[in-house]
Amino acid sequence: INACQDRPYALYFNGMYNTSKPLMVIKGTYVAYQQTSIKIIGTATFWDNGTGSGINYSGDSCALGLQLNKGSRISGLIISGGWASPSGSDSTYFNTSSANYTNQNAHGNGVGLWIDPVGNWSQRSGSTGCHFSDLYVKNFKTLIQISNSISQNGDIMIFDNIQLGDAKIGIQTSQPQEKGNVFRGVYSWGSLYTLFQINNGNYYIDGGNIAGLCINLFNVVSGGWFPSHIRNLFAENIGSIGSFSTTMPMEITDCIFDFSRPSYTGNLKLVSCNNNFIKFNSCTFRYYGYSNNL
Repeated sequence: INACQDRPYALYFNGMYNTSKPLMVIKGTYVAYQQTSIKIIGTATFWDNGTGSGINYSGDSCALGLQLNKGSRISGLIISGGWASPSGSDSTYFNTSSANYTNQNAHGNGVGLWIDPVGNWSQRSGSTGCHFSDLYVKNFKTLIQISNSISQNGDIMIFDNIQLGDAKIGIQTSQPQEKGNVFRGVYSWGSLYTLFQINNGNYYIDGGNIAGLCINLFNVVSGGWFPSHIRNLFAENIGSIGSFSTTMPMEITDCIFDFSRPSYTGNLKLVSCNNNFIKFNSCTFRYYGYSNNL
């Protein structure tokens, strides 16, 4: 990593590497971080069976961290940890609380890919303009996290063709300066408590296929003038769309929501909003497995 940072050549992954400490793309020290960039390229696809290239991480911090990266490109990697989601019958699983949605293994309680993982109140600049494509991130408490709630920026991030495996949280954001960020092609067939946990950022989610066992698709908090926008999701066998708290209008467009049967989920709220600013356009709502649309 040190040899490839800020240079005109890439770091290539060919095969899976076992790691116990975070791989950090970082320059400078906690007192004075400096901006940096890197290109990391692997041979995996976003729908890889695990024989491609990437990281098998056995710790509880983050497998791959990028601090104050500007214009970095990460593609073709499997990032794998040790998290195992709760199991059991559907009726038991869908009624698992957030507090009880815990790791069933000895490790895996960290983050797979963490953008700006280090907090520093005296120097808060974060990453900008990074591109992530053809990634398969699985078996962490949080699969992808942007910011640490202290750092700023975290903007103009583009994610293309991202597969998410088992986790408590698929994608978590942390602060209001995250603007102009895009997720295109998110595929999640694993067991998750929440797919997107968005805290005050501005996100465009366009296209995705969600199946498996996702209890909540979204937990969105949008403050100020920068709401998020969601479209073109196919979500099957979910417990709930989730919750939305916003001060600005927010649209969810051209989505299909197939809910798991009430006999499995109990009395889960299908969606919770703090106001009437949330608008669903051309969406279908259906109980999965029933012959009639409801």
